[in-house]
Amino acid sequence: MELKDYQRRALDALRTFLDQAAIRDHAAAYAAACAVGQPGAYGASYRPLKELPEVPYCCLRLPTGGGKTLLASHAIGIARDTYLSRRYPVVLWLVTSATIAEQTLGALRAINHPYRQALEASFGGAVRVFGIDERRQLRPQDMADAATAIVSTVQAFRVNNVADRNVYRDDEELEPHIASLPAGVDLARHQEGARKGKPIASFANLMKLHRPLVIVDEAHNFTSTLSGETFGRLAPAAVVEFTATPVKSNVIVSATAAELKAADMIKLPIHL
Repeated sequence: MELKDYQRRALDALRTFLDQAAIRDHAAAYAAACAVGQPGAYGASYRPLKELPEVPYCCLRLPTGGGKTLLASHAIGIARDTYLSRRYPVVLWLVTSATIAEQTLGALRAINHPYRQALEASFGGAVRVFGIDERRQLRPQDMADAATAIVSTVQAFRVNNVADRNVYRDDEELEPHIASLPAGVDLARHQEGARKGKPIASFANLMKLHRPLVIVDEAHNFTSTLSGETFGRLAPAAVVEFTATPVKSNVIVSATAAELKAADMIKLPIHL
């Protein structure tokens, strides 16, 4: 699927930010990315993630209908090429609801869908996509041989949400991921019982082990949920947000409704 001019500009800004973040401080990387992405009034001084200042953190602002999910699919390959230190990254793709998670998961799995094709092009077909409820199917060798994307609602990571906090619980199906780890790896550990001091075989620990790229869709809805503490449990390598209405984000590009209209992305009449 051919990208529109504003979409290419957005990805160029992301590429600049992550490429520069690998060799410079993140404030300088942000300034360089803004020069490319032209965020206009949304540009401000760089704000690091609370409690994780070493993690590069940026936001792409696109109006509704601007192709945020398509760009998120392209962003994974860009992150691999510029910042991430592994051929096949692990991606935690966070959305706002179970309905959106199901839609996103379906699109990323459909071979002929543009989202899937963007991933396939970046990784030569070596792509696996899971829903958060399929996390027990993850196998160490599979994650070593293909880019692995896990789609989840953000609610699954709320510690005070009893129904969804299984991501922090010990799970024997995930034991192979941590069975042969050397001592001293920084993971959450059992605090009592026969396994005191041993790493917990949890999904959260699995993410922390792999340092995922975190994609945040409709990020403006997460401002009261995604705390520095939550991210600290997952140890992301980088965080990239996509939203139409950023709140407190490092916006590196801002597409306008006029740009979408010019690119035939808006079919209804628009008054500027």
